Amino acid sequence: MSVDDGTQCEEDLLMLLNLLKNKYLFHDEMNKNILYDHEIHRFAELYNITNFCSVLACYDLIFWLKDLNSTIYMWSHTDKLMILRGHNMKETLINFLFHQKNLCYIEKYTHELMSVKEVKDEADKWYKENKKAAIKIVITDELLKILEEKKNKKRMRNKKKKKK
Repeated sequence: MSVDDGTQCEEDLLMLLNLLKNKYLFHDEMNKNILYDHEIHRFAELYNITNFCSVLACYDLIFWLKDLNSTIYMWSHTDKLMILRGHNMKETLINFLFHQKNLCYIEKYTHELMSVKEVKDEADKWYKENKKAAIKIVITDELLKILEEKKNKKRMRNKKKKKK
């Protein structure tokens, strides 16, 4: 690799980072204290991630973490899920911005990688197969209550009109 290749790689990285920050509300985050202690313990216990630093954050809800091998992970406060983004910052930025199909959930304890796309497709498939049954039960119960209330209100109004 020549010096020019290294310079080009740095320029590419800066361009990708600027693209990310312009498209999403990420900001540099070097403060490890931004994470809760129970989250840090969770990373070690469930994902075997012990030595890391925060590199980016979005709304203090989503964090990009870099381990000693420069592997980048994404942790979400809201979903409590860990996603492998890439094996270095450039790969991570390219995957996140252009090839999200390359992103993988990390299975707790087993550390098995599961494609985000495959998990989403499986969830969509399950929803399509089960939505009629699930919706009929919920909607039927709710609709019966609402319809009964509407009928009772209508009867009461009709009775009041007849009395006048």
